[in-house]
Amino acid sequence: DGFLDFAELNGLFVAASGDQLTQDAFQEMCYRLGCDEDQGLDAAALLRSYIEMVEGDLDEDLQALEEHAKADTEKSICDRIFQFCDLDEDGFLDFAELNGLFVAASGDQLTQDAFQEMCYRLGCDEDQGLDAAALLRSYIEMVEGDLDEDLQALEEHAKADTEKSICDRIFQFCDLDEDGFLDFA
Repeated sequence: DGFLDFAELNGLFVAASGDQLTQDAFQEMCYRLGCDEDQGLDAAALLRSYIEMVEGDLDEDLQALEEHAKADTEKSICDRIFQFCDLDEDGFLDFAELNGLFVAASGDQLTQDAFQEMCYRLGCDEDQGLDAAALLRSYIEMVEGDLDEDLQALEEHAKADTEKSICDRIFQFCDLDEDGFLDFA
């Protein structure tokens, strides 16, 4: 709508400084800049706020916002990867489920030792495995994988599994004598 309301401006404050914007500070800012607090700040008022009121740096704040947006995107992608892999839907990736991710993403098998080390380094119970937050931390701190590429590999793997399943069902339907062969006679 062309305006930053309280919630949107608070998002900027949190991303840039880690601090929350209070409603009183927002009202004061709107008053001093001559803005309607129901609408919020337009781009010109935001610029004036940096010049007249805020001790922040535009470039640093933009970089903080971009990093914040990237982190949100990474979390969203990681959550999708987690949903693909959490086959038993218990909220954790056990050894077999995480191995499925490794195989789909890299073609490599995950060893039990590597799984135990990962659980230890991430503070997870190896009997349960990794929760979604630990999986994201593993990508940030440990894994050299790419979230986008891994998600794409999982989606392709799932599509291939679906196509194989459909093909198997068609074969079973056509194999009238159930001998494991299609006869053309």
